Amino acid sequence: MNSKNTKIITSIILGILIISTSFVIYRFVGSGSKEIKVAKNFIGKLYNINAINNQEKLEDIKYKRVRIVNTKNELIYKTIMANSFGIDLDKNYNVIGFANKETIKSNTKITVEEAKKRADKYLSEIYSEEVVFKSIKPDESSDELPYYSFIYLKSKNGYPFYFDEIIININKETGNLEGYANSSTQKEYKEPIINISENEAESEAINYFNKYNKEVQIIEKTQMVYADKKDKVEDKPVSELCYVVTLKGKNEENTDIILKIFISTENKEVINSIK
Repeated sequence: MNSKNTKIITSIILGILIISTSFVIYRFVGSGSKEIKVAKNFIGKLYNINAINNQEKLEDIKYKRVRIVNTKNELIYKTIMANSFGIDLDKNYNVIGFANKETIKSNTKITVEEAKKRADKYLSEIYSEEVVFKSIKPDESSDELPYYSFIYLKSKNGYPFYFDEIIININKETGNLEGYANSSTQKEYKEPIINISENEAESEAINYFNKYNKEVQIIEKTQMVYADKKDKVEDKPVSELCYVVTLKGKNEENTDIILKIFISTENKEVINSIK
């Protein structure tokens, strides 16, 4: 092979390497990275539904990756900044958090009822899974905050996931979306198997409570929810359907105690309990 052909082949190889390197940089580091694209799409959706201040042109917003949080072996989430907005993504590029970093205290012009309607609307646009409303987030300093906080629960087959909260913050003056936090991870769940009745579950919960306490009484309506097994460490936690029974009584020190006990609908196993 003469030197001329060698130079041509070398030039072609270098050209391919330069193009490939540029593509990799664009794909994984620059504005073409997947997390940037996901963040752009999310902000674009918020613009389209008038959930945030859209006076600035959408194409003028600058995006940059500012934080990556890992455990020892696994990515937890990434944070993308879009001017004053922060967007958190999980390892599967799902949006799990959003916040306006420049929220300031303002006058209350929107009622909690109107804010709730807006929270329902915004959530339906940005999260496609089934949810149920739980409550307005209690906070001793809520009157001082510039937004209302509404709590929802992920739901499946009509049953809520007790520990998977979704929080929507609505500005008290503008009605805009100030924050979104979604802890409803992509966990697995068992298909509902209902072998026991509500009364059987309550009896099992009372027996469990009475092992260490006394003067038991049921103080809330028993509900069916999905919950995870307590202290069971799994790579992918599996939720299962259970009855949650809320009991009140006294412990060995004669102090009042309230306990929520989660009884499997399949086999009466106590899968969790919280005070």
